[in-house]
Amino acid sequence: MVKKDLKKRKGSVLLYSVVLMLVLVVTAGAFMKWAADEAYQANYDLARSQAYYIAQKGAIEQGMSHLRSKKYYELTAASVDLPDGREMDYGDFRGRYEGAEVLQQTTLYDLQDSEFLRTGAWDATAVGVVEMEQPNGDKVEVKTRYTLRSQMRTFANYMYLSDIETAAPPDSSGDDVIWFYTGDTLYGRVHSNDYIGIKQSPVFYGPVSTSKDEFREYAASAHFEYEPQFNVPEVYFPEQADDIRNGAANQGNFFSSNNNTWLYQFEGNNGGWDWYKWERGTGVEPNDNNVIDFGYVAYSLNTICFVEGDLYIKGELVQGKSTISSGGQMYLIDNVKYADVSVVAPSIPDNSPNILGLVSEKNIIIRNSTRNGKENGGNDNPNAPHDQAHIVITAGLVALGQSFTFEHQNDTIEGTCNANSTPQEAPWDHGSYLYTGGQDERGYIYIRGAVAQQRRGYVHRSNCGGTGYDKSYDYDFRLQTNPPPLYLAAQDADGNIFFEVTSSWAEFVTD
Repeated sequence: MVKKDLKKRKGSVLLYSVVLMLVLVVTAGAFMKWAADEAYQANYDLARSQAYYIAQKGAIEQGMSHLRSKKYYELTAASVDLPDGREMDYGDFRGRYEGAEVLQQTTLYDLQDSEFLRTGAWDATAVGVVEMEQPNGDKVEVKTRYTLRSQMRTFANYMYLSDIETAAPPDSSGDDVIWFYTGDTLYGRVHSNDYIGIKQSPVFYGPVSTSKDEFREYAASAHFEYEPQFNVPEVYFPEQADDIRNGAANQGNFFSSNNNTWLYQFEGNNGGWDWYKWERGTGVEPNDNNVIDFGYVAYSLNTICFVEGDLYIKGELVQGKSTISSGGQMYLIDNVKYADVSVVAPSIPDNSPNILGLVSEKNIIIRNSTRNGKENGGNDNPNAPHDQAHIVITAGLVALGQSFTFEHQNDTIEGTCNANSTPQEAPWDHGSYLYTGGQDERGYIYIRGAVAQQRRGYVHRSNCGGTGYDKSYDYDFRLQTNPPPLYLAAQDADGNIFFEVTSSWAEFVTD
């Protein structure tokens, strides 16, 4: 009986051993297949990554190079096919890019003349192709498309932009360096074609660049959120805003100066821009006795107006999207602000639909008026309400002819400031004027937008113990992707455009 049991047990052990061996073989086979699959998947993922970088190379090498090589008038709404890349080795793979093209996606302005389509967005795209071997030995192509969406950079992409960084006093005694110094905090992009003056501890939270090889510095310890860029291409300042002239004419909003004998005032009221015309020499503002014509331009998403001569402008209820431009001096005679912005605590709501551009082919000047803090109105004057002791400007400002500055800077020929002093007039002043009551501090300039000027202008002087304005400038970041209608393109002197990449993405391509 014992021998029989032993024989049975010996048979069972043998059976169990065979089964165990089969399990181990199957498990090993499955593990080897899993390992092979994992190796293939890892190799496949690596191929996709390589295809991504090849596609990115194609979009930049072909698409962005094409855009940056074109002058604004050479860009069209049609897609442009570009050459494929040369097949070559990329690490462990062999690949190339193909299907490179540039195509316009959107236009910001719905004008008939295609010349004005250039401020839209363009996609530069390419497909990266990588060849890899499957486990069965067959070759397969792995493809990824990469797209860069870019928009033409305009002057509105800069919080602060200048061609010349020194201001010229009215007496032509020599250019003065105007410094960025302690207390100045800038949040948007800053660029000058000239030497930027850094004194003590200003703070720059946006990119800072100059076309020179260094800063002007005096006891400088500035904070830069981004590494400053030197020797960058100059941004070209044209003498005239021809595109705005043409756009205004197309809309029927070109206002003749009649050989500089007519003056105009624009006022942003509820529903649109009220305008008045009167003869030069009959006063510096319109009234019942001198107005020879008046009218109205309704707000829209694309309102463009051009006044050939000098323009006086104000408005508490600006709405829609407008660009208002002048061929002569532009005088800010009071607040120019959006209807949804408070005078007391100026701040643009995040959901505001309102956009404004103010462009002068000469200077943009804050008028020396009671509303703008005239005669020390901003120096804790109890008789000056808050909305009269300061000026609020919600707009992108461009002074092509020279500067953003202020009227009656209390310069004198003698360099003194009393009743016996002779005023030194600036070219934009309305007659000789000198405030001899001591300081002439007029309050704050609240800019919620951007400033571009051919030459940096004074907004404060030491004259008479202190004349002019303190600054409260905040960049309107909406302008980066939503500039005013027909705002000036940022380009070099040869007409080549600067582009701003606004987004990018990739997608796997299957045949």
